Amino acid sequence: LQMFYSFRLLWTQALQHVQTGNLREAKSILKQFQDLENSNLPLGLQPYFVNELRFEIALANEDSNQLEEMLTSYRSKAQVGSKLRCMFNYREARSATALKDNASLEAAARQISDQECVMNSKTRGILLAHARLWLAELALDGGENDNARSLLEAFRQDWSTADEDLGLSQLAGSLEERL
Repeated sequence: LQMFYSFRLLWTQALQHVQTGNLREAKSILKQFQDLENSNLPLGLQPYFVNELRFEIALANEDSNQLEEMLTSYRSKAQVGSKLRCMFNYREARSATALKDNASLEAAARQISDQECVMNSKTRGILLAHARLWLAELALDGGENDNARSLLEAFRQDWSTADEDLGLSQLAGSLEERL
């Protein structure tokens, strides 16, 4: 258990390095994760942490080839019957955002917003929030203020008690200022 929490702490540090643009340190931590034997971690989580950190680094690098390769791999694991898991659409939307591919962003966000994918009840709220804000920003960029307003109202209704210091709340506020 202690090793798991040490690993989680290192994971958090790696994400902070990615977010601050210190990709050299993030890659160094990724190497540590890759060198660790999966059997040393509870629940065999080593591949998960390695893949997620590789994805975050690829996003930060706007590495379209690596992102496409990873999305292809994720897609095969995300299929549930005829639908995809919404977490796949979320990853797809994040990739599209990094690559400034508005058409792919809209398609992925709409799948989540319209709940046309398989959604875990634990992640439902955060996925819908992201999707609505992505779609609202695209609507504003396209001059569709009424559509953007509707999406922002839906966000505010679901997140009525959200702390205004949260990144999503701040993004919603900046989008509302554009209306």
